[in-house]
Amino acid sequence: MGESGQPGGNQRAGSGPRAQFQRFADCRGLLRDGRFPPRQFDALRWLWSRRGRLAAVAREWSAQADAFEDIWGQTPTHLDSHQHVHLAPPLARLAVEIAASRGIPRIRAPRNGSPGRGLAGRAETAVFYALGRRLARRATSAGLVVPDTFDGFTVSGRASRLALREFRQSGVTEWMVHPGERDEPGGYARRQEVGALRAWAAE
Repeated sequence: MGESGQPGGNQRAGSGPRAQFQRFADCRGLLRDGRFPPRQFDALRWLWSRRGRLAAVAREWSAQADAFEDIWGQTPTHLDSHQHVHLAPPLARLAVEIAASRGIPRIRAPRNGSPGRGLAGRAETAVFYALGRRLARRATSAGLVVPDTFDGFTVSGRASRLALREFRQSGVTEWMVHPGERDEPGGYARRQEVGALRAWAAE
């Protein structure tokens, strides 16, 4: 989560766990191999197909937060999730409860940002931001802080220096980026995003 006062002002960055459907907690008995489904829509279908699975997700996400604190020795600055699964209403409630109970002060709630391209892209981002606004209301009611602006969803994995400059807003802005040292063929341009972030930090 990047934080800035005014464009061109001081910036700060925090760190937090990215809650995923992976195996940190004991999930035996849920699936044959004891693992959560890898894709967000498969995961949500799995979640709603049987009672008790929300409790399993709660154990898993809490275990991931425990692992973060054990490794880094501090409380996370914020909470979000892989592929934004925490925007789904049952998981949104759970994410807020976990953050509030553990003293994690901020949560990703993408209320606004760049619209998608084309009719399908605009429809996707409209639903995305509507779920984010719903989560933001729940989070702020629980005393959590949400970013004023969220951006990067429509250029995920290929953000440029120009895009980052256009993202910058007053207040708190969260950018979704995927920097790294190796690109994915046909996928994320991770090294490009590393360069863009370094250039932005030097401004």
